[in-house]
Amino acid sequence: MPNSLISAPSKISEKGNGFRIRRLGFFLLAIITGAVIAAWFYLVSGQQIIQPLQLVNRSPRGAEFEAANTTTPIYLYFNQPIDPSSAVVEVAPGPIRLIATTLPNKPAILVLTSNVPWKANQTVTITIKKNLVSPDKNFRLPADIAFQFIVKPLPRQIFDRPI
Repeated sequence: MPNSLISAPSKISEKGNGFRIRRLGFFLLAIITGAVIAAWFYLVSGQQIIQPLQLVNRSPRGAEFEAANTTTPIYLYFNQPIDPSSAVVEVAPGPIRLIATTLPNKPAILVLTSNVPWKANQTVTITIKKNLVSPDKNFRLPADIAFQFIVKPLPRQIFDRPI
């Protein structure tokens, strides 16, 4: 008589091992899926998803800039902080040179100040090169930004005089 302890494994134990392996696989899949979902919720709800640098607004906005005979700055508003030292700015016509800085408490606003007063009725083209980066150097402007405006005289102020 064969010894029951030494006999070949039964069909029940073979099915049991396969079931354990499948159960372990499902368990690992559930853990990985849970980790992916948790990471997604963290990124979406707890953190702002950061995009490449983008210009979201500028001043002057239109085709005219009322700033003749002044050095009124140009303001460029980006979607995240920028490093002004990385700004490469081209201005046409010369010899205007723009000095790039940011506002003390608003590092996403690039301030461009002219080294000479703007001339009336002059068409100015400004190009911000794609070298512009975020302070941590992780995000870069994807392409050059160019815009144009005509410098207009400041509006005249009319004051009433007492009689």
